[in-house]
Amino acid sequence: HFHGPGFLQQLHGRKRWMLYPPGSKPRYHPNETTLHWIVNEYPDLVAAGEGPTHECVLEPLDVIYFPRDWMHATLNLDNYTSFMASFA
Repeated sequence: HFHGPGFLQQLHGRKRWMLYPPGSKPRYHPNETTLHWIVNEYPDLVAAGEGPTHECVLEPLDVIYFPRDWMHATLNLDNYTSFMASFA
């Protein structure tokens, strides 16, 4: 999904982020989970050069900023607590 600009601070646990720049049209079915996408779609996308342009794993106290209209998916790797804020 995408929305306005914002940031997220990971307070506890780990969260994997995959981001595509504005204008990208990633293959992702809205009725499937991110885990399903990672297991079943992601390997083929990466092999075809269509994977996310930016990826990271947030550890406790890490912060990520995402600009307006950047498509992103997240996968919680542990039990987690995070703080997210977006800007209008």
